[in-house]
Amino acid sequence: RAPRRERNLPRKASDARAVRPSAMSNAQRAFVKKTKGGRVVKVVREHYLRDDIYVGCELASPELRGPDPSAHVLSPAADAYVVIDTNVALHQLDLLSHAAVTDVVVLGVV
Repeated sequence: RAPRRERNLPRKASDARAVRPSAMSNAQRAFVKKTKGGRVVKVVREHYLRDDIYVGCELASPELRGPDPSAHVLSPAADAYVVIDTNVALHQLDLLSHAAVTDVVVLGVV
């Protein structure tokens, strides 16, 4: 007989989530559509919104600042923040590592 599994463990590695389930909110849209073969199929689209990623700036609202004030790495006195894509970060790494370049936000997912 196989050993009993924990109830909350994923069955496959692909089912595992990198984020705790409590750190995400779920929005669902469901609709019914007709296939080419004439069958009726219910389609459910789920959209997960992360709520455990905080803004690293003191100017943000309190719920977005996060629990750790030492994580505020963006300067509140900055005139502007630079928001870049990961491709820009990879291709311009030497420029971004310069001491004069500050207050840069790198997007992990676009």
